[in-house]
Amino acid sequence: MKDVNCALEINSSSYSIVIVETGRKVLAVKRASFNFDISSLSLVDEVLLNYLRQMMKELKQEYEFRIKNLNVCLSSYHVDIVPASAEIILHPYHQRDVRKKDIENLIEQSRLLRIDWDRSVLHSLPLEFYLDDRRFLEAPIGVYGRKFRTKSIFCIVNRNIMEEIETLADRLSLELGKVVFYPLALMSIFVLPDSEGDFLLVRMRRYRTDMAVFIEKSLVYAGYIPIGGEYIDRELAEGLGIPMSLAEEIKIEYGALTAEDLEDGREVIVKKVSSYRKIKRSRLNQILLASFRNILGSIKSNIPDEFRSRLSKVIFVGSSISLKGLANVVENELELSWQPVSLLRENYQKLPPSFWGAIGSFYFNDSDFNRQKMASGLNFWQKIVNVWDNYF
Repeated sequence: MKDVNCALEINSSSYSIVIVETGRKVLAVKRASFNFDISSLSLVDEVLLNYLRQMMKELKQEYEFRIKNLNVCLSSYHVDIVPASAEIILHPYHQRDVRKKDIENLIEQSRLLRIDWDRSVLHSLPLEFYLDDRRFLEAPIGVYGRKFRTKSIFCIVNRNIMEEIETLADRLSLELGKVVFYPLALMSIFVLPDSEGDFLLVRMRRYRTDMAVFIEKSLVYAGYIPIGGEYIDRELAEGLGIPMSLAEEIKIEYGALTAEDLEDGREVIVKKVSSYRKIKRSRLNQILLASFRNILGSIKSNIPDEFRSRLSKVIFVGSSISLKGLANVVENELELSWQPVSLLRENYQKLPPSFWGAIGSFYFNDSDFNRQKMASGLNFWQKIVNVWDNYF
């Protein structure tokens, strides 16, 4: 029986589990969906725990492996983003070179100044460094200066959330691995053009829509709006006079947002309780368009002004990306260019987006989006490059 690792993505309406063996090859995936918003429930709620235990049991019986570690991927509902800055003096009288310990001290000073005792830090992400009057996007280890400061982002959760995650792993008899913020996990398995550094990431879920802003490939903002796919289904149900369960079906089957589809005069016959009725496709698609415009308008209004003007691209993730004409609507409403992405491995691309964050948790440590790794210091040759770039 082989040993494998497991990752769990927790969002507003489902639990997604990914089983990965050595080499990050996906062996199995499983998802439990709920018809209510589970975000406000405890992570160790007995109902949710029983779902997880059953999912784990089924996977073990089907594939015959032993799960050792558990990674957890958290969405914006549980995680807050806190900007911070700090400054230290490298030497009171003269210049000296920046060292690994200076980076660690600077980040620790930022944490102490901004993070309360009842919060746990998931990620410490330096955005930029200033050595005297010089700006660096990478840690300037080996470069000489006197005043050293940084601007950072901390991804934090309430301490009780971390305690629940630890209890969750314990109840499942697993060793807790990494806890990763969803946008960072997701970006860790995307392949982007080298030139792309300023973009908006949007992930539409059932009960809410997550968004994150990346500037120069650094996470600078994350949040969510409390509407998602369920809101669209509800608008369709009310506007067309049909049950909610049917709204999702006809959206997938007949929904489209192109100009031609918005004027489509053909009719769809749908069942309304015990009777049947005809619905014009144009009416269906106009309600769909209005719903998406409301969601996209809320996203746009929630992006801080300081970042909005710098954005050029949008990455949209979710089952709705297959909707015909959605890319044009997103571009028009957000005034950003649609950025298609590919994943690190072709077989990942075949999986539904609900599993991508869990997979990304295995890649985050080595990702370019893990700016925390800068605090661990640079190797000898990178120090040489820093000095060369700075002085020559």
